[in-house]
Amino acid sequence: MKSLKIIGFAIVCFVFVWGCKKTQEPDQVIAVGTNTPKLPNPTYQYDSTQSNQQFQFNERATLGRVLFYDKALSFNNSISCGSCHIQQLGFADNVQFHKGVYGNELKRNTLSISGNSTKLFWDGRSTSMRDLVLRPLSNHDEMLQNLTALPSKLALIEYYKKLFFDAYGDPKVTLAGIQDALAVFCEVLLPNNSKFDIELKKANGNVWQNLSGFTEQENKGLTLFFGKATCANCHIVGVNFSDFGVGGGYSPPSENIGLDMEYKDNGIGALKNDATLNGLFKVPNLKNIALTAPYMHDGRFKTLEDVIEHYNNNVVNHPNLSTLLSQLGETDSEEDAVPIRLNLTEDEKKALVAFLKTFTDESFIRDPKFSNPF
Repeated sequence: MKSLKIIGFAIVCFVFVWGCKKTQEPDQVIAVGTNTPKLPNPTYQYDSTQSNQQFQFNERATLGRVLFYDKALSFNNSISCGSCHIQQLGFADNVQFHKGVYGNELKRNTLSISGNSTKLFWDGRSTSMRDLVLRPLSNHDEMLQNLTALPSKLALIEYYKKLFFDAYGDPKVTLAGIQDALAVFCEVLLPNNSKFDIELKKANGNVWQNLSGFTEQENKGLTLFFGKATCANCHIVGVNFSDFGVGGGYSPPSENIGLDMEYKDNGIGALKNDATLNGLFKVPNLKNIALTAPYMHDGRFKTLEDVIEHYNNNVVNHPNLSTLLSQLGETDSEEDAVPIRLNLTEDEKKALVAFLKTFTDESFIRDPKFSNPF
């Protein structure tokens, strides 16, 4: 009997210690054994929204590419940035919720990081790529990496000495260098060679006409996008089909699109602790949208058809519903506003899907300079 009590006590202690191990911030360096990245010589040429004359720009982007795909950036070397942001899927994912280092489901669907948006995460908490890139690394639900220990950890990996020297003229691995290089790589993920992009250039930016290289169905979808379907009210051409931020008086591009009357995840409302912002989420850009299913912050919609049907007939009258998705009721009073109903026909919905598929940039998702070098 006494021995059974001792065994039971030992089990309880083990479970307690293991539970603490999983939740505490790790400060030790775990040994890594990664393959050497295969990199071209000379390095790939990367484009940038800024001047390409910046110090060793291509070398910084190359370092960022290696870091992006290196699982050593996670606490237990199990996942990388590229595990969730997959090139062939427009740097998004194809599951409702990805899993963190301990196999736990994350709370939100993976957003595409391509398109160089200025408002990042579903709740817009970051306003720059430099701010964004380190957050998933240290997040307890994601990569659980101790940022203070990370440079020492990576310094044990031989190939980083040369990569840092090429990028910054010094082989020393620094957190500032990690942050800069990751941001540079993410900022050059610009899918600008889709069928729509090509046709828009040919038309000198005029979207108010049929595009010559489009099919009849795609042009019908284009007309619907900018007309009856009102998609362009939120998804604006000049900002990668994202939004300028008219919803709720909050500066990041965000709207409450009437998904629920009560949200399990209140988005910006939770971040700001402001009920008037409950249900507001970032308006994502539509580049490569056909590749990034499932859709919405919680991945509830599996197809583009599901998304269109939501806007067509299922927007609910949440108190914070975007004014872009409501219309005046019978009394013509703002207090009597009701959700819009688009009344799209089946043919119109198919045309809209066909148009959205023209945003796919096939060259971007196959470009080797954005691929996994390991």
